[in-house]
Amino acid sequence: MHSGTAAEYASLCGPLVALCPHDARARFPQPFDLAAAETYAIEKETFGGRLDALDLSAYDRDELDGTLAPLVHSYSEQCTTQLLLWAATTFGD
Repeated sequence: MHSGTAAEYASLCGPLVALCPHDARARFPQPFDLAAAETYAIEKETFGGRLDALDLSAYDRDELDGTLAPLVHSYSEQCTTQLLLWAATTFGD
């Protein structure tokens, strides 16, 4: 267990969260025109697969898992498409 301030948590998790949708704007170059995006490949990519590909330390993986918990309920079943679309609509962040 670790403790700290909200600012410390944000400074730790902010960079980790940014790793997940790093390719959001590339995948959704025009996020408000879904017909402009080819999503087949990312519809097959699960959150678990994406997190595994990041090759994080156990500590960083736990931190990122805790941060994403309100959004992700099944790492083996949910795909990354919606997360990337959300990120693309906010300029990839």
